[in-house]
Amino acid sequence: MEKNLSSLNKRKVYFYSVLFLVFLFLTVNSSIAGSMFVPYHPIGPEIGDIETEYEYAIQSVEIGSSWKFDWGDGTVTDWIVLEDSDTFISRNHSWDRYGEYEVRIRYKSAYSLESSWSIPLIVTIAAPTDIDEDGWNNSAEEAYGTNPENPNDYPLDTDNDGFPDEDSIDGKYTGDIDDDADGLADSIELSLGSNPKDRSDIVSIFVENKPFFIVDTNYDSYGDILYDFQTGSTTKIKSQDGSLYLDIDNDGSWEYTYNGELFVYKPFPWLQATMGTAGIILVIVGILFKIGIIYVYEEEVIVE
Repeated sequence: MEKNLSSLNKRKVYFYSVLFLVFLFLTVNSSIAGSMFVPYHPIGPEIGDIETEYEYAIQSVEIGSSWKFDWGDGTVTDWIVLEDSDTFISRNHSWDRYGEYEVRIRYKSAYSLESSWSIPLIVTIAAPTDIDEDGWNNSAEEAYGTNPENPNDYPLDTDNDGFPDEDSIDGKYTGDIDDDADGLADSIELSLGSNPKDRSDIVSIFVENKPFFIVDTNYDSYGDILYDFQTGSTTKIKSQDGSLYLDIDNDGSWEYTYNGELFVYKPFPWLQATMGTAGIILVIVGILFKIGIIYVYEEEVIVE
């Protein structure tokens, strides 16, 4: 009897020993697995401004798991539990200083096994490059002496091409050489007498595959001179009956007319017209003479 009890006790000790070893193995293995698991970083904006809240989210389907955020500025959230109806966890955060921050998350399973911190999401909190959102960056406005915080105060850009008309005060930025984008540099317009900030006083045309510019120098909406871009020479323009008469080779005669479209100038053939008219008159007179409507009157002379 005692021998049977002793054998039974030995089997119990063996069973519990094996059970303990299995439990110890599973616990250690789970702990190692948990410590080796590194979650992905949270999803959210990577660029922002100070004192502005941004949302960062964690996607998960493990009900009962817990998560915490490390915002990189010395603040860490408490554990946030994923409830039955949740598929993700999100939290908002703002920073009060400019700089780069490493935003990380940590995971804890429903069995209290914790992971390592995730790889960081680098969030850059920096001043906006265009505070007043007027289309001009802060450094450019400062260089031109305008207020980067006033959307109605910015460098003058006549043709809105993104290049200010003038050089910046500090010399960092070079001004636009053609303020009104009419194809002629400001310096040329000033030498011709046109307004470098008014696009309507220049009309560009191509004549015989050469660029020319019709220039209005007296602001009457009609071109006064023709500028040859290749040679730099100018000729006067004649305006008559809504058309402009152009002398492109500076020989003193018109070769083309322009009234929105370019036409070859064909002067009226006065000599040919005069000679033709005279010939017609002579023919008519001859016919009238032949049929007797016109005749030559001969005076009878009596000789004594």
